[in-house]
Amino acid sequence: MSAISGEVNVRVAVRVRPLLPREKLEGEESCVRVVDQCQLVIGRERAFTFDHAFGARNTQQELYNACVRPLIDALFEGYNATVFAYGQTSAGKTYTMGTCNQEDLLPEERGVIPRAVADLYATVRAKQRQHSAGSVAGSRHELRVTVKVTYIEIYREEIRDLLDSDRTDIRLREDDQGNTILCGASETLCPTEDDLLACLETGSAARVTGATQMNEASSRSHCVFCVTVTQEWTDKLSAGAQQQLQSATPAVRVWLCQLIRAIIFIAMIGTGFQPVEKWTVTKKGCGHSCS
Repeated sequence: MSAISGEVNVRVAVRVRPLLPREKLEGEESCVRVVDQCQLVIGRERAFTFDHAFGARNTQQELYNACVRPLIDALFEGYNATVFAYGQTSAGKTYTMGTCNQEDLLPEERGVIPRAVADLYATVRAKQRQHSAGSVAGSRHELRVTVKVTYIEIYREEIRDLLDSDRTDIRLREDDQGNTILCGASETLCPTEDDLLACLETGSAARVTGATQMNEASSRSHCVFCVTVTQEWTDKLSAGAQQQLQSATPAVRVWLCQLIRAIIFIAMIGTGFQPVEKWTVTKKGCGHSCS
């Protein structure tokens, strides 16, 4: 999982799921144990160290707080982020990421994506209140935030749009600056948290599934859930302030700065897909320093 922490921009966490009821009935025993917050042991002697290690008793909230919550704050500070889940069939990727049917889950069982969505919109509301309360006399400092989502799956080397089944010609390309671009996929505007969660629910229901020996409804494709956040700052002067400024200068300065960043959630069942690493920041007529 990616993180913004010191000089390290990639961090790896491992999670050990509990035994399934069927496995308990068959007398299976776990051969993996977590010995501390960063290390697990397979068998008796084979120890492996990660940035985070979560056992069967660790909660969804504990995993989210350690691995994903800091990325939401970093997103608004100008960083892109990727949360990458990898594992074999029935390892618990769908449960951990939260792309399963949320109506069947208790609140404490919600996965990473629903929790991130809730914190994302809470951050938007808090920042808008902060900008409104921090306005100086004679001017109004506004923050406009737009949230859009793209949801695709890769099945048998073909890219499918999970939010618009009519889009069939979706391709990965590279521009002249080396940025990876997804061409042809739909982008859905999500003004509210419920809108974004509805897209997650609709797209997840459209994924390709199949029965395996370990899971009767196993996801058979890689999926990419991309949330793009656009922040726009405007500084508008009141009528009185405009008159004062016009007496000294011929024009009233109104500036607009736009910052686009994305957090990408990827769940994979195999190899063969590279996540998007480079995105573009656009600045329009900005008279102030922006990052």
